Amino acid sequence: MAQTIILGAGLTGLSVAYHLEKLQTPYAIFEKEDRVGGLCRSVRTEGYTFDYTGHLLHVNDAYFKEFLAGLFDAIELENIVRRSFIYSHGVFTRYPFQTNLYGLPADVIAECIAGYVNREQKEPVTFYDWVHTHFGAGLAKHFFLPYNQKLWCTDAKDMEPSWTGRFVPKTSLEDMIAGSQEDKQEQVGYNSSFYYPSAGGIDHLPNKLASTLQTKVQTNHTVTKIDLANKQVHFANGHVEK
Repeated sequence: MAQTIILGAGLTGLSVAYHLEKLQTPYAIFEKEDRVGGLCRSVRTEGYTFDYTGHLLHVNDAYFKEFLAGLFDAIELENIVRRSFIYSHGVFTRYPFQTNLYGLPADVIAECIAGYVNREQKEPVTFYDWVHTHFGAGLAKHFFLPYNQKLWCTDAKDMEPSWTGRFVPKTSLEDMIAGSQEDKQEQVGYNSSFYYPSAGGIDHLPNKLASTLQTKVQTNHTVTKIDLANKQVHFANGHVEK
């Protein structure tokens, strides 16, 4: 009988199992799918590998860096410098848009800079307000609103802004002017560089983590009932974990 039962072998469940083993705490871990990883998974077809979503390894924590170094050999992860562009007004500009206006039509550049200078100063309630408060009407019109409304499939006035944090790089008048005069090619933002498996997809991470565990992940176990009174977990295949 396990002292701890972990339901789900995504990154969180696998991490819990990994650290429980470090503490020498008995556990059992169950996963309803036929593989570990949750949404951190990859699909392979016709010689191509596709990840379910954008799982990139941003290492800005000393412990996480140490954890990855202990988990992977040096050749298994590649440090990649972001190289991304935004296509608008018939040209490609570097990401982030708010610091890289170079190449855009002069009237668009002027509108973005003027909007920033004259931006609203109020406590934002919605994402729409937040964009106008921090970046101004020009950047809102030419990038932030069309991009994020397309990305999230939600009107900006129906979105709240607490998620922005480190995910949306800030700018300044000096940066905007400099970025409108030359192609700066400097890296800005939390994801300016990241680690990714050298071969295969992002599922190399959960697969590698699962392979280090002494306790095997029990896949194809779908929970049907959690009996707290009797401390039991019932599964669709008839197994009962006590």
